[in-house]
Formats: sequence, C-alpha cells, structure tokens
Amino acid sequence: MFVQLFALFLLVASATAFSECSANNYWVTSSESCTACPTGALSNPRAVDKCACLCPAGMYMNDGKTACVVCPAGSTSDVGSTLPAQCLCKANFYGDSRAGTACVACPNSGVLDAQTAGQAATVPANCKCPVNTYGANSTTLCTSCALGGTSSAGSTVVTDCTCLANTYRGATACTACATGRTSDAGSDDITDCKCPVNTYGAANNAATCVSCPANSSSAASATTGSVDQTGCFCKANFYGDAKSGTDAVGALLCTPCASTRTSVAQTGAPTVAASCECPANTYGAADNGACTSCALGGTSSAGSTVVANCTCLANTYRGTTACTACVTGRTSGAASTAITDCKCVANTYGPDTNVACTPCTAGSTSGPGATAITSCNCKANWYGNGQAADGTCTACPSSGVIDVQTTATAATDCQCPVGTFGTNANTGCTACAAGKTTATSGKTAAADCNVCAANYYGDGATCPMCPASYEKIAGGDSTTSTTLNNCVCPSGQYNNAVACASGANASVCYACVAAAPTAAPTTAVETAESSGLSSGALAGVIIGSILGVAALGGLYYYCIQSSSAAGNSSPKREMVPLKV
Repeated sequence: MFVQLFALFLLVASATAFSECSANNYWVTSSESCTACPTGALSNPRAVDKCACLCPAGMYMNDGKTACVVCPAGSTSDVGSTLPAQCLCKANFYGDSRAGTACVACPNSGVLDAQTAGQAATVPANCKCPVNTYGANSTTLCTSCALGGTSSAGSTVVTDCTCLANTYRGATACTACATGRTSDAGSDDITDCKCPVNTYGAANNAATCVSCPANSSSAASATTGSVDQTGCFCKANFYGDAKSGTDAVGALLCTPCASTRTSVAQTGAPTVAASCECPANTYGAADNGACTSCALGGTSSAGSTVVANCTCLANTYRGTTACTACVTGRTSGAASTAITDCKCVANTYGPDTNVACTPCTAGSTSGPGATAITSCNCKANWYGNGQAADGTCTACPSSGVIDVQTTATAATDCQCPVGTFGTNANTGCTACAAGKTTATSGKTAAADCNVCAANYYGDGATCPMCPASYEKIAGGDSTTSTTLNNCVCPSGQYNNAVACASGANASVCYACVAAAPTAAPTTAVETAESSGLSSGALAGVIIGSILGVAALGGLYYYCIQSSSAAGNSSPKREMVPLKV
C-alpha cells in the first residue's frame, strides 16, 4: 500500500512539472525539466517532446535539428518543414529554390502561380500579364486595356479587353467616343459610338452630330441617333417628310397641323395635310382647315370629315352644319337627323318645321306629334268639337260620361254615370237606392239598379249592408249573389261576421298583432323551477295548477250569434263548452 501511494505521488509530481513548460519549450523526461525549442522553432505550451517544436512557414529544420533555416529569397515553405527541398517559389516568382537558389520576381508585375512539389523549375516566359492588361508574357511590356477597360490575368490580345460605356475597343486599347456620342459597355468597334437621340451623324466617331430638322425626332423606339437624316421623322401633330431636305424660312420640312387637329408621328413615307384629323365631337374636311363642333352635346369619332358623322342628343336634330335644338314644346329622339324629327308634345299641334306648337282647345287632347288641330279631340267626359279652330269642349253635366271624341258630340250624348239612371246626363240623373248600383254607365231606368254596391251583399234585389268596419269590394246581382261570408275585414285586421253575427263584437274588426311570438309559452312548473323554489313549494305549485284546471273545467261561456236567416230577426243563444 505504501509503494502504491509513493508511485502516485511521483506521477502527480511529474505531471505538475510537465504542466509548467511554456510556449516554445518542451519537456525532457530524462532530466524532468523544460528545454527551449531549437532556434527559430515554435511550440504550444505544455509540449511533451522536441517533436512538438516546428519551424514556421518560410523556414525548415537543419540536419542537426538545432535551428530553423530561412528559405532562399522569393520562396516559402509550409509550417513544420524539415528539408531544404520543401522550400518552393512563391506566387509571381520564377526559378527553383529546391536547388538552394533564390526565386526571382516576375518582370513588369507579371503573375505566376506558386511552385508546387514535383513541379519543374519555372522560367521568365512563364510569367503572364496581370489583370486589365494583355501581352505574350510579362518579359515584354504588357499593354493596358486603358480607360477602365478590364481583362483577366494572362490575357494575350486586345480582344480580351472589355471596354466601359462610351468607349470602344480600338486596335490596341479602349478608346473614348467623341464628345456627344455614346456607346454601350463592351462595344468593340468605332461604329458603336452613336449620336444621341434626335440627331444623326456618320458612323466614324466624328465629333459633329447634326440635329434632326425642326418638329422632327428620331423614331419613338430609338435610344440613339442615326447615321444619316433618314432616321429623322416628323413628330405627332406635324406632317411632311423629315428624312431628306433642309428647312427654309416659311417652308419647314414638318408643317404643324391646324389648331385642334392632331396626327400621328411619321414612321416611313411622308405624311400629308389630310393626316391632320379633327378631334372627337367635331368634323372638318381633310384639308387641315378649321374643325366645326357637332354642338349641343353631339358626338363624333376623331377624324370625322362631315356633319353626317355627328350623332345628336335627344331634343335636338342634325342640321346642315351642327346639332340644332328643337324649340320649346317639341321633342325628338336621340340621333335625330332632320328638322321633321322635332315633334309637338301631347295636347299641342303644329307643322313639322320646328316652329312653336299651338295648344289644343281647352278640354281636348292629342297624342305626341300632332301636326294639325284635327288631331285634337274632346277628352273623355267632355262633349263638343275640339277638331275645329272655333270648336269648344264642355264637361258633361251631372258627372255624365262619354268616350273621347271621334266626331262632334252634344250634351245629350253624355250618359248617366254608374250608380245612377236617366235619359241622359243633360236631362238629369237619379241615384240608385241605398246599397244598390248599376252594372255600367248609361242606364235609363230604376230597374237597372240591380247590383249590390260596395260594402253590401245580396242578389241585387235585396242588399243588406256588411257589418260596420267590414268591407266588400264588389256587390252581388241576380246572377252572382253574395252572402254575409263575402264581407271581410280590411287588410291587417281580422274577425268572422258569421261566427259571431250579433253582440258587441260582431261588427268589430281587430288589428293583427305586430309580430308572431319568438318563444314558446312558459309553464307554471318551468316558472317555479327558474325561480329556485324548493321541492315542497314546487309540489304546491303543481297541485294548485291541477286544482285550477279542474275548476276551470266546470265553467262555460256563450257567444250571442246573430242569425241572418230570412225573416228571423230574434237572437239565437246556445251554450258552448269551454275548451281548455
């Protein structure tokens, strides 16, 4: 047991000593001490042996493992290299440091990948031109793409250069477009330098770009100018040909359309004055002259050339030059095309010349569009002659009736109205007896009063009145007799005149309830339960309800019914069991 404890103590002591080695030192077991790494070598803290000491990048361990040796100039090595052969030329250097010689930087800022293990020695010709330049290799002068042009490393010819906007790739480098000209990025020819829109110029990158003639421009879809004048076109609302010729005082290549006229832009062939069109709701000859309004709300499509293209509103008509209003008292339909379409309104007349209309004689009438007084007729229940200028129309006496005039009529042509009789209305009409009326107007004898009047029923010979507050829209006669059952309550009220023919309630119609109930009635038991009564109190409620029903079962009521049997005027009484 003692031996085991002593061994554990030695192990702990050793571990404690080992843990004391700092960075760039390692533990030597034989001496149980920390020793510095070889010169230039590095290690992490608590290194366990010398193998943990490594040379940094760009160095290698000498044969005696006593110090790190720097690689030859222009070369480098990985961390922990132990041989000279592990030193390789860095990127953009050529040579072979594995032989112990220095690596040389590529001339003219040339570029070269770093040497790899197993790769043969590199030579100056292996150095390529850097980005944004081109050439066979960097041993000769590399040429810049210039003006911001770009190329990848190792480019060998000018076509490897990509030029910026407003430049183009020339013979040896990117070249700027002349002032005022533009080009897209990546342009590779002098012809890519274009004049700006609305100008033109030769495709030689000359500094001069010529503006298109007055009132013209490049094509609507153009983003640059053209190489010659053929790329110029007259603008909208101008006519002519901008593709050739020159402007002169008073003789422009593109002539403006007249005021209010419009035209589309030239796209190819020359445009002419006729291409200048009048706007909607006007018209005009195809000569670029003034446009005339359809007027008064009349409409026409753009480009209309004659008044016939105008569509006029109601109460106007299409005249010789524009829409013209009908005079007061006349009307016309929409799209009327002639003065004769203006018609006189009802109860007036006049010729179809759009002059003022003359009212028909008082008491007479005419339909719309009457052209002469002969269209005026005495209206219903008036007699006389409305068709003559000196005629008159007079209301029938005694509320007499007569149809609308077809020929001249007299007072004796007026018939007695419904509900009366007599030779004619002019001699006088006698009212039918109470409760009676006639089937039609024009009845001449009392015997013609053989129909029960409204709110009466019967066979025409006898017409009793419906109970008060009841109504009957039409009475009966000898062929269609009506009874008390035909007497009904007005809309929104109820009762039955036959079921209760006498008594205080017989002639009363009651108003209907405003709305139907929204819930079923609540029983006494439900009311008691909802009130929270005890079981004893609830039993009392139930017993009381049963006794109440038994008591009500012994009661009777009666209703006095009026009997309408012929010749029986005494009331009839009967006992009716109460229904519970």
